[in-house]
Amino acid sequence: MRTIRVFIICVVMISFTFSFAQNFATDGYWAGMISDRDDLYGDSKDLLLMIYVSEGKARQIEYRKAEDKFYFVNHDKEIFSNLKNNLVFSWQNKGEVWSETQTFMLSSISANTINVLWIRQVNNQGVSSNEDWNIIREGVLSKYTERELAAAMRL
Repeated sequence: MRTIRVFIICVVMISFTFSFAQNFATDGYWAGMISDRDDLYGDSKDLLLMIYVSEGKARQIEYRKAEDKFYFVNHDKEIFSNLKNNLVFSWQNKGEVWSETQTFMLSSISANTINVLWIRQVNNQGVSSNEDWNIIREGVLSKYTERELAAAMRL
């Protein structure tokens, strides 16, 4: 009788745990168009954003049509953080007189959809002062298999 009771308690606890578990797996290929959030003049073009997520880490990817292959976009520094259905990744690059930071805030809204907020800031170091500018974009990314995304890129 005690064994049955322990078994029932275990089943109830496992069921309870799974009912609150994430039903969204972030791993995979994600792509979508992101728009300028503050497009004051209506002349900003949407930007294609493609990322690959694996084990809580996101990487920006690009597709090279001639090779029919995806590649990671390399950066000087990358930072990742995730909690439940949110994932944030930032990258930084630098040149002789400039530095750039891009941050992507991803929030899953379904198994195949992520909302994204993208912030880009660039600082150009001048002789007497620094010049900086930024842009904020937002949009929705959809989940693809590698094969599906490659086929879409070939069009």
